[in-house]
Amino acid sequence: MGWLLAGGIILLLVLFTLMLLLLLRVYTTLYYRYHNGSDYLRVEIEVFGICVFQKELTVLSEGDNRPNTWGNPDGEKTLEQKWHNWKRNLQALRSILPQILVFISKVSIHQLSWKSKLGLADARATGIAAGAGWGIKYSLVAWIRSHVKRISGEEIEIQPLFQQKNLYTEAECNFSFRLGKAIRLIRLISKQLSSV
Repeated sequence: MGWLLAGGIILLLVLFTLMLLLLLRVYTTLYYRYHNGSDYLRVEIEVFGICVFQKELTVLSEGDNRPNTWGNPDGEKTLEQKWHNWKRNLQALRSILPQILVFISKVSIHQLSWKSKLGLADARATGIAAGAGWGIKYSLVAWIRSHVKRISGEEIEIQPLFQQKNLYTEAECNFSFRLGKAIRLIRLISKQLSSV
């Protein structure tokens, strides 16, 4: 009788731990920087304030002779093969997009910062490009605001550089979601992609 009671208590503790894990909040930081042809992306995932995953990706400019860290996933494919792959990927994206939008509606954004410096060497063109940049940025932020659960703070900035030819942008986003929602999304996406 005592071992039955101990087994029941252990089972209840395991179920309680699983329920807590599903309700656990995962904090993610995405940082992206672009400067004259070179891209840098960093992804950090934290649970209980402990960094459990960190990945940095860098793509160097075309004039740089060092190897590209993204690699060339396509290899030497023909245009017809690339077109077929593109159509298949588009069909897969269409099938999973509703699940992704439902997941995004459960995300809370704690900080959104997007700063850019733009110069086209011609003052008139720089002014027009800066105005277009403001429009694009605020349209994207409005779309994000309408689709996420909550957005706490945002910092959007474009600095025109009238006497220079330069393009620099830096974006950082801190957001959180529940682990159970992410597991559900991954399960739904894998189910959809296996049927495509």
